[in-house]
Amino acid sequence: MTKQFITVLLTVIMSVAACFADSKTYTLSVGDFTCLKALNNANVIYRSNPDSIGYAVFEAEHRYAKAYIFSNNKAGTLKIEVAPEFADDDTLPTVYVYSQFINKIESSSTSTVFIDTPTPCPLLKAKLIGNGRLIINNITATTAEINLSTGNGTIVANGTCSHLKIKTIGTGVIQTDELIATDVDCMILGTGSIGCNPRTSLNVKGIGSTKIYYKGQPQIKKSGGGTLIPMD
Repeated sequence: MTKQFITVLLTVIMSVAACFADSKTYTLSVGDFTCLKALNNANVIYRSNPDSIGYAVFEAEHRYAKAYIFSNNKAGTLKIEVAPEFADDDTLPTVYVYSQFINKIESSSTSTVFIDTPTPCPLLKAKLIGNGRLIINNITATTAEINLSTGNGTIVANGTCSHLKIKTIGTGVIQTDELIATDVDCMILGTGSIGCNPRTSLNVKGIGSTKIYYKGQPQIKKSGGGTLIPMD
């Protein structure tokens, strides 16, 4: 029994070692961009890093070397999609992408796209299509536009802005109660939920049974459907 156990243990160790030996870091030049589009089941982390502008980096086994397809239209948009043969693979590596500045994010990925501390900007637009997850950490913007278009996805955002525009269609969740805004406008169509943090005013328009949770004591204007629920 002991010999069998040792044999199995050695086999496991050698298999793990082989996996690590086959793993390497892939660094690809994709060009600078201000708009990021993530498709399929891509796992993406974005950071603004002056030392890595225009690069995509991921660590993976050799079999994932061509899992991601990058295309830059030279007009500021980087598109990341998954190669067809990896479309149903739920163990894809996370790809890190870097640019000098970003002001637009669009994700139809069924996985997670994480935007980490985008450079302060006048206008930041973020859109999620489908059932994935989009997280934006530490927004600093004059105006932020958050759009959840169809599906049951989740958008999470924090930071500060003067004007927050939220649009939701479907059954998804928008969590912006940690995104402090002077004024918040919500356009709703569906049965999802919104969390927000308006300091001065909250304006809600649309139809459906979307629940709007809000912090503070803003001036409220409401037209149409939706249910307003104070969080404090």
